[in-house]
This record gives sequence, structure tokens and C-alpha cells, in this order.
Amino acid sequence: MPNKLIRNCIVCGAESGAEIFSYTFDFMVNVRGTPPDRLRAKGFGDEETSTIVKCSKCGCNYIKDVLVDFQTASAREHGEDVSEKKSLEERT
Repeated sequence: MPNKLIRNCIVCGAESGAEIFSYTFDFMVNVRGTPPDRLRAKGFGDEETSTIVKCSKCGCNYIKDVLVDFQTASAREHGEDVSEKKSLEERT
């Protein structure tokens, strides 16, 4: 099971939000053109999703369920300094 961080609103801290869009493996491969092996190597498997929501309190749009391994791999790919001890919560 992937390491997934479920977040509250990044602005006001509210717990609820309405789903706007859900990134699926199929969308990432067939629409975004990301190679399937690259997604799997970053921890985004065939059944994974990552959802953009709109906060029910302040209206902020944010990613509710962050795939930590995917975000860490992407940051490394872009040359960001990401140590194993540094959590995603500290970077957001």
C-alpha cells in the first residue's frame, strides 16, 4: 500500500471539501502521456488516485490525498533537496 497523506484544507484547516477532479492511472497515461513504468516507479499504481477538492469553508482548491512517494520522487527528479527525514508536511 502506498504512503498516502490525507490533508485538511491547506488554507483554513477545514476537513471537508467537494471533489473537483481525480487523477487516475488511466488519466495520467492516456491523457497526460506519462509512461506507465515511470508512474509505477514513483509509487502511482494502476488503482491509485489523487484528488483535487474545493474546501467547503474557504473555497481553496488543493490536493486532498497526496501520494508521498510520488511527490518525493518528482521532487528529486527536478533537483530538489529531499532528505528521507524531511516529511511532505514540512515542505507544504
